Amino acid sequence: MKHLFLCAALAAASLTASAQTFTAGLKAPFATAAKSRTATMGAQASSLLHKAPAQPQRVNALDYGTKVTVLTEDFAKFETGSVGNPDETVSLINPNYKYPWINILDEYTQTPGWGGFNLFPAGGTACIDTRKDYGHINTPMLNLAQYDRVAVLTFKARTDDGKTVDNMAVEGAETYNMSPTWSFLESHVCPTITDEWQTFEFQFTQCGEYTLLNIVPTGEETVYLDDIEVYVIDPYVAMPLTKPYTNYQGTSFDANWQPVEGAEYYLVNLYTYSSLLGETELYRSDLRAETNQLHIDGVNSGETYYYTVRAVKGEHQSLESVLEPVFDLEAPVLNPVDSQGEELEAYNATWNPVPSAQNYNYWAYSRRVAEADGEFTVTDENFDRLKLADGSDPTYTMEEHDFNVYGNTYLNGLNQAGWNGQNYMAYAEGFACVDAYHYLYNGEQAGIISPELDLSKDGGKVSLSVKLCGEVAAYWDVNGDKHEGSVQCAVALFNFSEETGEFEQAELVYTDEVQPDWQTFNVQLTKGAARSKLGIFGVRYPGNLYIDDVRITQRYKAGESLLDPYHYAFMHTGASIEVPLPNSLAGRDLYHKVSAVKVPNVPGVNVSYKESAFSPLEQVHVKASGITAAPVGAATVQLQGGRLTVSNPEGAEVAVYSTDGRLVVSGSQAQTAVRLPARGVYLVKVGNRLTRIAY
Repeated sequence: MKHLFLCAALAAASLTASAQTFTAGLKAPFATAAKSRTATMGAQASSLLHKAPAQPQRVNALDYGTKVTVLTEDFAKFETGSVGNPDETVSLINPNYKYPWINILDEYTQTPGWGGFNLFPAGGTACIDTRKDYGHINTPMLNLAQYDRVAVLTFKARTDDGKTVDNMAVEGAETYNMSPTWSFLESHVCPTITDEWQTFEFQFTQCGEYTLLNIVPTGEETVYLDDIEVYVIDPYVAMPLTKPYTNYQGTSFDANWQPVEGAEYYLVNLYTYSSLLGETELYRSDLRAETNQLHIDGVNSGETYYYTVRAVKGEHQSLESVLEPVFDLEAPVLNPVDSQGEELEAYNATWNPVPSAQNYNYWAYSRRVAEADGEFTVTDENFDRLKLADGSDPTYTMEEHDFNVYGNTYLNGLNQAGWNGQNYMAYAEGFACVDAYHYLYNGEQAGIISPELDLSKDGGKVSLSVKLCGEVAAYWDVNGDKHEGSVQCAVALFNFSEETGEFEQAELVYTDEVQPDWQTFNVQLTKGAARSKLGIFGVRYPGNLYIDDVRITQRYKAGESLLDPYHYAFMHTGASIEVPLPNSLAGRDLYHKVSAVKVPNVPGVNVSYKESAFSPLEQVHVKASGITAAPVGAATVQLQGGRLTVSNPEGAEVAVYSTDGRLVVSGSQAQTAVRLPARGVYLVKVGNRLTRIAY
């Protein structure tokens, strides 16, 4: 799901919190308890955290175009000292630096904006001394988004006499002008560096407008660098831009890319990933395509592949495109659940094991049908039965609580299954709590998000009623000014986009000011769709937002229905599951679906976990068993299966009617029993009191 961040600059600049955009996406596949109020730190260390796999082939980029130099540095201003005797009395560091990656005094370099640590002049070369602590040098932020976004870094390196250095890292990142979130590029390992000057060359792809390249020696030695150059390639033929695969069928898929102007045809390479060697391996090469799509079959279901594309024009080929991962699973196939209409307390759902699946996500639904035109309740939750993730009772209260929350979990104890909590905790008094501290300081969401619901009725008009209570909290901005107030609430509606395959924000409404005592708020939304989610979030101040009595309604026409999720199993292990049948489901049609899940263990797949397409929605042919009981004055009305029994100790007059007004049974006995003629809703009158029973 698409992650549209709330306030991208919070970690780096002011803490003035004005909510921008929310997402219904998941950040992690598992519930994480005992997460408390600790602010996220930005990148500070000398080495980047790199995730992208290196390109599978090392090529001479100059064979594919002409060189355009972006940066050169000969360290001529590093005058003092010498190789073997660096001048460690000179500090190259600006004492007033803002970022650790831009900390070298501009007077020492040809281009401003360099960064480094344990870096010293050595007679016209740069010395990185790692004998006492880590050290590194990084380029300024460079605009390397030109042409194919491919850049080449070259430099000369050597060690002290008689020394060698292995495993020096050479890596890159697009910093988005030092934003809190970076995109990490390839990471290379430099061949052994000796006491003779050698020239090294490394290539980076997917560069951007604010890319820095970083050199990090390992071990406890000194490394000398000289003649650093960064250049890009003006290509003879533009490199194709790959697009995500489509039509995944387990043993086949369609590779896609954007067409290249002037290209006569394309060549596709397919790679696998060897966890043993830690690198990609060529699986098929030079698969020819006349258009910007190629159907590839004969692959193994559930295995990870990568494809690249080259454009061909005359005697020239483009550079090989960036690796595009194919990381997916087939949808499971549910086996029929048919107990010939038996009344059960639970049923067993089964499906075929999916290759490479580690877990499964299972949904069970009941269909609720509007009996008449008018208001229809989509969600009605009072949170009275909330449990912790492990099923135990919550202990926190408003007066006595710590600040531990679940970073990402599913609410346990609701009638409507699948509500997601982010920076959320259940409270013993019977309400939900979200901690907006994590919104303000960590740029994370703090809210509860509904399961996918059909909110398309009545032209997408949706009414939300919710009780809220806001904790008073304060923060200080970068100017030292104090801001104090009650945490606020934002309500967001997300609709599924067929184009992106993700839920995207369609509407955002802020409630009136939330006070530190309970109040009911009513919010009107207008953009509901057939596949929607609704979220309630804490914003603005770093305090707790308490949530209770959530009610979502729409106007339905008689006969319109809602598939209401009543059971959700997240990351279930195994290809079968026992599904309970609560008494409240009596008389409803039941449905279910299942998807397969796996967690990436290969580079270049930038998702927390992958979920397959769902199996087709299938009907479950069983009945809920047990007794539905309702008090009517001194009498009790019980429904077990299709048998209705009225226990009437006072001998009041009893009458049972169908909703069309037809009398089913009447009498004044101490106990009246009848087999209901058909499924539906019945009115039971005992004396002058009335109740409804659904069969």
